[in-house]
Amino acid sequence: MEMKKAAQKLCEAAEKIGVIAVLTLCGGSLKLHIPMTNRQWDASIDDMNLSIRAFNGLRRAGLDTVGAVAERIMTEQGLSTVRNLGRKSICEIKTALVAYGYEGLNSLERLSFWNDFVSTNY
Repeated sequence: MEMKKAAQKLCEAAEKIGVIAVLTLCGGSLKLHIPMTNRQWDASIDDMNLSIRAFNGLRRAGLDTVGAVAERIMTEQGLSTVRNLGRKSICEIKTALVAYGYEGLNSLERLSFWNDFVSTNY
């Protein structure tokens, strides 16, 4: 029951200040799983609102869809081997990916996301 209350509070906080702000307040080294619809997975990286540097780096690496970026992040090397992407750009891309996926969730799915987040990280 305690975990459900924590998840509910995090969900409410995310509605007020945004998912990225809440995750930032929770600290680093967090494990996340954001479910995405097929439409989101197949969407162009244009929809992620990235800086020109991050966008061009992904394009040069052939990562043109949100799903391709997500798959690359999950590999052992992640985005670190993509030419012209430094730590700041990689952080920006990961943040944008989380925000993009979260925005596509309905209210029930968002609560489920926070329940999963609490059970995985605490």
